[in-house]
Amino acid sequence: MTIDEAITAAGQEWRRLGVPARDRQALAADLRLDLEAAVADGVPADQLIDGDVTVFARRLVEESGVRHVPARYGQIAATALAGAVVGVLVGVLVVAGLYMILVRLFNLPGDFNAPVAVAAGIYYGGIGLVALAGAVIGVLILLRHVPAIGRTAAAITVLVPLSAIVMVPLLMLFARATGYSTAISIVLIEIALSIAGFAAVTTLARRWSLTRLLKG
Repeated sequence: MTIDEAITAAGQEWRRLGVPARDRQALAADLRLDLEAAVADGVPADQLIDGDVTVFARRLVEESGVRHVPARYGQIAATALAGAVVGVLVGVLVVAGLYMILVRLFNLPGDFNAPVAVAAGIYYGGIGLVALAGAVIGVLILLRHVPAIGRTAAAITVLVPLSAIVMVPLLMLFARATGYSTAISIVLIEIALSIAGFAAVTTLARRWSLTRLLKG
């Protein structure tokens, strides 16, 4: 491994660990000096790094005391998804309860039917908002110890509704293409697509929330 290759690999690991750009540059400069000095003394770069550049890069961060913020994409996505699932269940109950309250409050007939588009918008929109609230609250409470989690929650609040503008029509097109089938395999595919899309958005939200920090 050449000096440039070692520094590039170490830089990638520092970025993954959430080390700000300014500190990555300082670490890279120090590492280059050490490697060049070692090579000048006849010690191969691989020997100084001890074979595993990622482990070596992590050790340098720990020894230097540089402040870093791990991305934790998987943990945040899983927590947000769990909160969203709870939110969906709560949302169904809330929407059903509000429907019953409105029927009694305005003395509407029990079989009252609103226009399909309006009813669908209120039903799914209401559940979606509660699910989003569940995801954000879950992240804020369960991951409150994670650095920059507040900024991440704010990004989720913004990006999830925006992504729904694209994701919902795509899912509707898929459902239409399958003849609105309720077969287990089709339903599972729709659920998997929804989960994958949500995980991608929460990961993007976390990355977005860390962008300014990582740039220093």
